[in-house]
Amino acid sequence: MKSIVVGIDGSPHSRKALRRAVAEAAARGCGVEALYVIPPPTRTLSDDLIGLPYGRAVASGTISPDAPAHHPPSRSEESFATAEAALAEFVEEATQDVDGPTPRLVVVPDAHPAEALVRASKDAEMLVIGTRGLGGFVGMLLGSVAQQCIQHAECPMLILPPKAGR
Repeated sequence: MKSIVVGIDGSPHSRKALRRAVAEAAARGCGVEALYVIPPPTRTLSDDLIGLPYGRAVASGTISPDAPAHHPPSRSEESFATAEAALAEFVEEATQDVDGPTPRLVVVPDAHPAEALVRASKDAEMLVIGTRGLGGFVGMLLGSVAQQCIQHAECPMLILPPKAGR
């Protein structure tokens, strides 16, 4: 059975989209996937040195390939866990008084939000997003992710304007 995919970025627009997606899924008898994307990190030379698996910088500036006996979680593992926890909290708070299915949480690492949403639309009943998210140009009618999804989604879409519902 297909699900309704809803894009989540933590904005008030995505909160409205999530609430509407859950209500829509209840009416259609399908599930909901709450999709959050972790964008690719901005990399620096020190990030490359610190992030090397089993590598470590030494005083001379060389890299040791010796694996440590125990290594802490990588930055990507930490950011994934943090994103998953934040998404769970956001979904629980936003849907506590909405009748419908409990959304399945989907965290996509190292991707562009529009690409991940378009990819998810291939197997979706519907794609639900807000007109804009947390991006920079507040006066725009549609954000860049919404524009890309409109052009490339492979399922019907519901785009909620700022004044739609709660």
